[in-house]
Amino acid sequence: MEDYRRYYDLESYLFDEVGPKFRELGRLNAFDLFCVVIWRSNHSKSHIRNLLRSKGETKSLDEAVEKLVKGLRTKQSAKDRLRYLMEDWRIRLPMASAILAVLQPEEFTVYDKRVSEVVKASDLQGMVWTDLLWNKYLEYKKKVEQQGPKIFSLSDKYRWLCGKSFHDNHKEWLTSESQD
Repeated sequence: MEDYRRYYDLESYLFDEVGPKFRELGRLNAFDLFCVVIWRSNHSKSHIRNLLRSKGETKSLDEAVEKLVKGLRTKQSAKDRLRYLMEDWRIRLPMASAILAVLQPEEFTVYDKRVSEVVKASDLQGMVWTDLLWNKYLEYKKKVEQQGPKIFSLSDKYRWLCGKSFHDNHKEWLTSESQD
């Protein structure tokens, strides 16, 4: 009997099961890729599904994901992997970085506008792939590494900064005078 509790905390499922399985076996199926998509941005799942089907030139999501992963595994550098998702598959930075952060958490962190505000990094939302975007993403990643607690992994530094953003915004809202 399947233990569906493993999907209750999707982030734990992704980082504890999906990522390690990918790093060990080099495989990712459509179910697990869409767990990443839903975790990052549930409202984007139909868009990403249609994108994969059109770019994968198939109606089968498993075949499209297999094609995406096969190409991803041929890329030698982190820069090439991000470029591949953004240019070849037209996946925007927040989602591409989320996918790569799950699959390779030592090399990538999720690009998040809220975290970029906390660490005072450039807003990369909506940018297309260029070397400038890559350099600004690296600056963002470095700020996440520097401003998160030293003892934390890159993934936990990102989580800590997300929590800080939530905390600070929530406290500010609670003390604001406006009647939203």
